[in-house]
Amino acid sequence: MEQRVTIAEVAKEANVSISTVSRILNNKPDVSEFTRQRVLDAIEKLGYTPQTFARALAGGKHQRTISMIYTQGAARFTQLELNFIVGSSRAAGQANVFFHLITTPVNEQHLLHLYRSGQVDGVILMDVSPVDWRVETLRRANLPFVMIGRCEDNTG
Repeated sequence: MEQRVTIAEVAKEANVSISTVSRILNNKPDVSEFTRQRVLDAIEKLGYTPQTFARALAGGKHQRTISMIYTQGAARFTQLELNFIVGSSRAAGQANVFFHLITTPVNEQHLLHLYRSGQVDGVILMDVSPVDWRVETLRRANLPFVMIGRCEDNTG
């Protein structure tokens, strides 16, 4: 796997501090045009790409994320299921929300960890059964979710 170029490597190449590179990446005006151009040249030469998620965290911003949980596996997607997946992904993108599709089995601990670790703000549950432990777990924890399907008890 190719190593990502870091902001520190850009700073070293341009012979400036990391904070100077950061100010340029954030389009701050307090940098000379000569220094700005030197850093932009280093970025171009090294092929640096800012990490959007890390920059959002550093700036105190949070990119909203939803995950669709469908553990039946991609080999068995029907056209209707693909329509739900693509439609959900498209709607998330239009709302500037990251969208993930989880196809590996999850247990209660993993499901709750997705929320507690800040990886997701909500989930879409696919393939819901009449008595579904995922629905009960999320209800007990008062966590946001929607489901495509029905349970015996659809209150709340």
